[in-house]
Amino acid sequence: EGKASDGRFVLYDTAKAVCILFVILGHWTFINLHGWGVDFNTWLKGGERGVTLVLNVTTSFSMPLFCILSGVVCQGPPTTKRVCNYLQYLVVPSVLWIGAFHKVICGMLTNQPFPEWDLTALVADEWYLSSLVIWRGAAFLFFHRLHPLVLFLLAQAVSCIGGYFHFGGVFGERAWYWQFLQGDATLGFLPYFVLGYILPLTTILRLVPEPSRPARLAALLGVVLWATLVQPAAQPGGDPHFSFHDQWEASVVESQWGFRLYWTARLAQWGVDVLPSLVFLVLVLPREETSMTWMGPHTLYPYLFHHVFLTWHDKVLQQYPPPTVESAAGHVLVLAFHVVLSYLATALFCSSGWRRPFDWLLKPQWLDPLVQTVQASLAPQKAAEAPLSGGC
Repeated sequence: EGKASDGRFVLYDTAKAVCILFVILGHWTFINLHGWGVDFNTWLKGGERGVTLVLNVTTSFSMPLFCILSGVVCQGPPTTKRVCNYLQYLVVPSVLWIGAFHKVICGMLTNQPFPEWDLTALVADEWYLSSLVIWRGAAFLFFHRLHPLVLFLLAQAVSCIGGYFHFGGVFGERAWYWQFLQGDATLGFLPYFVLGYILPLTTILRLVPEPSRPARLAALLGVVLWATLVQPAAQPGGDPHFSFHDQWEASVVESQWGFRLYWTARLAQWGVDVLPSLVFLVLVLPREETSMTWMGPHTLYPYLFHHVFLTWHDKVLQQYPPPTVESAAGHVLVLAFHVVLSYLATALFCSSGWRRPFDWLLKPQWLDPLVQTVQASLAPQKAAEAPLSGGC
């Protein structure tokens, strides 16, 4: 079934590693297209079209697939060990990172001014981390009690209704508690997580044989065409993953009917996101180990630190400006170079040398005695189990 020596699914780890690489590459393109980067002034001068193409491809499935995979790993009823894992390795690190350490640590790594000592200034916008805490908590509380179809329809309904309100987070209210909850994104991406939660991935992989190389390339071409031609058409008034009040109310879809039918845009976006995500997972990615598979268990680190890399990147270009490049061929080479850079950044942040100084925060094994005591009190017969490690 494509498992590594430690029992982890190889495909799952490879997919996570590719997704985080695309997140890094996508954020780099996004920053430049919005005028915050420095590349367009030098070796990507006039390269907006190529950068937009890269942005469309990298964002077509990276976060949707991340959310789907997070749902897959949470399948099944809760156990004492799984709930303790969730609290120790997700909730506690998330609260500590979002609540204080993100801006302190990343500020030190990028030589940024120290944040003011108030909750609003210290709390970071990490919508995926906040959403993951809420989704997995809900999965343990009641998802397993619902029929898969009922759960799926309920998630879509809650997401569509939630789009009409303006909750907290990156695009919501700025109070610290709203920044913690990230309500807009949590509800917007909820159906992707739920799809993963009910998805019989093992059965699908068993029924769908691993494609040949030509078939894999054809599937990849289909994903690229879908990302460049179909998905942009699903966002005529902004990104429907978030609240209507984020982008749509200031867009071309300002009519009363545009507001009333916003839920249809959210459903359509879910549909055009899911198809390339599943095609990429099942038909494009290899099911044997690759040079990226080892990064899969550690993708939290590049996710949390990749903005540090992007800041370093811009500082280097400001200090040592590259030559001005205006040709299409030159832009292709620059874009290819940034794919390699994103790969190296992913490898750096996943490496043990980078992870070790932050394990006390993101893998708080200093909580093991407390967790084992709780486990022993709840299930005395399992008190002799090995120390916990890993995620949900």
